[in-house]
Amino acid sequence: MKMRPFRYELLILWFLALIVLTSVTTAISGEIKLTPGLSVRETYNDNIDFTQRNKIDDYITTIIPSLDISRQGEKSRIGAGASAGVKRYSEKHHLNRTDQRYNLTFDYTPSPLFTINAKGSYVRDITTESELEETGLRYEHTVERKAARFQPGLVWKISEADSISLNSGYSGVRYDEPSYLGYDDYSDYDSYNGGLVCSHVISNKGSTFFINSGYARTDYKKTSDNTVNYSLYSGFNFLLGPKWSTNLWAGARRTISDYYQIMPDKTEKKWTDKNWGGIGSISLVRSFKRGSVSAGLSRDIASSGRYETVERTLASMNFNYRLTRRLNGALSGSWSSSKSDSDYRHTDADFYSLSSSLSYQILSKTTAMVSYSHSKSKDHYDNTRAGRNVVFIQITTYLERLL
Repeated sequence: MKMRPFRYELLILWFLALIVLTSVTTAISGEIKLTPGLSVRETYNDNIDFTQRNKIDDYITTIIPSLDISRQGEKSRIGAGASAGVKRYSEKHHLNRTDQRYNLTFDYTPSPLFTINAKGSYVRDITTESELEETGLRYEHTVERKAARFQPGLVWKISEADSISLNSGYSGVRYDEPSYLGYDDYSDYDSYNGGLVCSHVISNKGSTFFINSGYARTDYKKTSDNTVNYSLYSGFNFLLGPKWSTNLWAGARRTISDYYQIMPDKTEKKWTDKNWGGIGSISLVRSFKRGSVSAGLSRDIASSGRYETVERTLASMNFNYRLTRRLNGALSGSWSSSKSDSDYRHTDADFYSLSSSLSYQILSKTTAMVSYSHSKSKDHYDNTRAGRNVVFIQITTYLERLL
């Protein structure tokens, strides 16, 4: 089955044109920095597709060339990046592939009181990793995924302590699901969102209080289902001294979902589900001489390829420590619970992950890393479970050049 054409790729082209025009007219003499890089990774994965049965293990060689470009002008800042992950399997050659990532960022400040910003990205990868990261959901069938996002916004500084931010966004996700294999796990979707944020500086250390009102809509292409979400929350960004910082916000959401089903007599039946829910997040960061530790807990909703919007609770912890001048260690863990936001769906899954790594700075711009991660997933609806262990060794080098 061929992928549907990306109409929103035109948005990224317009975004690129905007950057070029603005860069020419605002700061021709801005400093340009080029950062080419190269990573080589050797991985052993004992469950490549993260499935409960018919596990596939293999050794994978990945070569990742990358290029980052940034330009800092008097009133604007532009950044662009591109990378490709060329994967070659030792035995399962039919799984060989090349992932692609592109991103653009842009900030323009025509006056001290006004800032325009925008960012866009395009990613071509597979669902195993991307869906776990964004929704905490595991899929038995791995397919190619294309995702594009575009987020423009502006900030108006009313006074030294008060500011108003307007933001909007669009994201589109497409799945290349082979119909001849009989799979029907994924649905393409488009999401639109917008928000208004009012913030106030409450201390000379930079702590702020903010109120956010938002709107989001997701349209699922395969079923014509859609979800509309209204949210309102407030919170604080606290700097508790030179070593402590925290972010805290909480509020409520109102979600309205329409579901459609074609009946045996070819008529269309519609269900509408309306519900309230709480959303929020709390995170704490502690830095010290040789590293940092952070922890966080959040609850929000997220679009997914499973024809629906899910409510996700996520807890995470990260610990980084510099053992010597060149040797660093890291430990991280997370737990995620994802459930159907609607009574007409049955998604209910947990995901656990624990990883550790050591990195050694061989040269000023060359680093070697060894990492191990263990992950588990449980689907409460059909009681399926899956586990995976991944070990890799990676060498990364990069250069910097000013133009």
